[in-house]
Amino acid sequence: MSMTHEQFVELVQRSEQQVKDNQKGYQSKLLMFAALGYVAIGLILVALLVVIGGSVWFALKSSTFAILLLKKKLIIPLVILAWVLIKSLWVRFDAPQGYELTREEFPELFKVIDQLRKQLDALPVHQVLLNPELNASVIQTPRLGVFGWQKNTLTLGLELLLILSPEEAKAVLAHEFGHLSNNHSRFSGWIYRVRITWQKVMDTFDGSDGFGTGILRRFFDWYVPRFSAYSFALARDNEYEADAISAELTSTLTASQALVRVNVAAPYVEEHYWKHFFKKADTHPQPVDHPYQGMSSFLSENSQATRDIKECFAKEMKQETEYHDTHPALRDRLKALGEKSVPFKRTEVSAAKVWLGKNFEKILKDFDADWKKHNAEGWRERYDYAAKSMKTLQTLESRSTESLSDDELWDKARLTREFRPDKDPVPFFQEYQKRHPGDRDVSFVIGDILSEKNDESCVAHFKEAAKEMRLRFRACEEAYGFFKRAGRKQEAEEWYKRAVKQMEIDQGAEAEREGCSVKDSYKQPDISEAYKKQLLEMLSLNPKVTDAWLAQKRVRYYTDDPVYIVAFKYKGWFQDWEKVMESVGGQIDIPATVFMIVKGGDYAPLAKKVIKVGEKIL
Repeated sequence: MSMTHEQFVELVQRSEQQVKDNQKGYQSKLLMFAALGYVAIGLILVALLVVIGGSVWFALKSSTFAILLLKKKLIIPLVILAWVLIKSLWVRFDAPQGYELTREEFPELFKVIDQLRKQLDALPVHQVLLNPELNASVIQTPRLGVFGWQKNTLTLGLELLLILSPEEAKAVLAHEFGHLSNNHSRFSGWIYRVRITWQKVMDTFDGSDGFGTGILRRFFDWYVPRFSAYSFALARDNEYEADAISAELTSTLTASQALVRVNVAAPYVEEHYWKHFFKKADTHPQPVDHPYQGMSSFLSENSQATRDIKECFAKEMKQETEYHDTHPALRDRLKALGEKSVPFKRTEVSAAKVWLGKNFEKILKDFDADWKKHNAEGWRERYDYAAKSMKTLQTLESRSTESLSDDELWDKARLTREFRPDKDPVPFFQEYQKRHPGDRDVSFVIGDILSEKNDESCVAHFKEAAKEMRLRFRACEEAYGFFKRAGRKQEAEEWYKRAVKQMEIDQGAEAEREGCSVKDSYKQPDISEAYKKQLLEMLSLNPKVTDAWLAQKRVRYYTDDPVYIVAFKYKGWFQDWEKVMESVGGQIDIPATVFMIVKGGDYAPLAKKVIKVGEKIL
């Protein structure tokens, strides 16, 4: 059973109070809660040993039992059960990807890594990877799945290293290694790693199928959110502790400057470099610049002390620490470090140049080549779309608004917004709204444009858009963003709760439409005669489908969006039923969710239920 946002926050707040009242008692409970995950895995392992060991022991003790196992083929279900248990435990974790940095080629980088590890008595780093991101992290990948034996990979973002000075980058690494440190709170560090491990386990089980994994999946879907909430208070304290470690191994000022630059550089680089870089796809069929070589030059030529970055810093300092993330807000992290004001200064030499050394230019070229390889097709598609759109817009602009059809007016409005930054598209959307006063899509778009201008009248449009269930999450999310940027915490929180509630509804609706099982409840289909006729015609196209029954799944969310299930008989023996259902279902094309099951094999119990409550249509 998953948790709602309110339940999550309530458990977090309860754990925070327990830390204040009785920290040792809280840690003891948290230890037992953390151990619960391992107990679940242990029980599966014990069951496996009992099945295999017990069978072998009885076979050795009794020749009659051994003969019975072989002669009656009882060994087969035992082997199948053992295989199911093994498969449920042997989950694979995707290893991080990137450009591998070796000790021989990058001695300056590894000198810093070795120094920090020695000072902190941190866990070993088995691999160092460079990726394009503005981030750094230590990723633990279990070599033995849920049984552990972690491989520690340090990932460094090229964009991060281009932005930071060597000393600031060292402060960032010290923070990351602080999570792996044995010199500081071992319990906090262990809980930090356990949180990540259980989240990975849950994500892996959620993406797997099968009976064995299904049992563990349900357990971890219940367990992980609750463990994450209960350990949240300690995890947040761990972030403050890692910041303190960073300041201890560099300086308070350096650690603070690193925090500021990392938090502020992301929106600054996105707005003033990447946005302009990608805009060129509208006028050039191929990239005219090298993305990472260009970024290196951009950061060298810009002092990062301009009015723009100061505005980014001011916005970031308005943000408050919330329960969405264990990382505290920048303002609280700087306060904890004791730095009230952090001066902006030019990065004279980037960490990328120093740590990557003689390979710096080569790496920039390699990353540029890799970027172009993976983005050339998308760039060309954008160019073709922009050329076609501009041609359409010019034609629409040559005509009066009154002469445009509804579709043409909508196209003029959206293309003006996208390709005419010097023109206000709102009047065109408002004109469309006059023609269609009940259209909430246009309300959302107008609200989005006004929100970008920090115009509070956007809220009224988001409220109108939120009346449409399909738009509710996006409208709430955008309204939350507007109030958060404005520093209006209470109003932002109200919209955030609405967004989370709607997200939970959308996730529930999606889960209901992922499949059908014998545990679901069904009823007579509420379907129009036209759709029923269309369904029947499509089933009749396959001569091997002889009989068919239609039922409707009872759903909790979006009841006006029906879910139908068709059970059918199919001529022939020893069929690949999955392929048969895929083939028959591939012919169905009505505006509803429709599942096809064959009357036989593993689907017989479900088909029986559909036949019992449904309607025969063929």
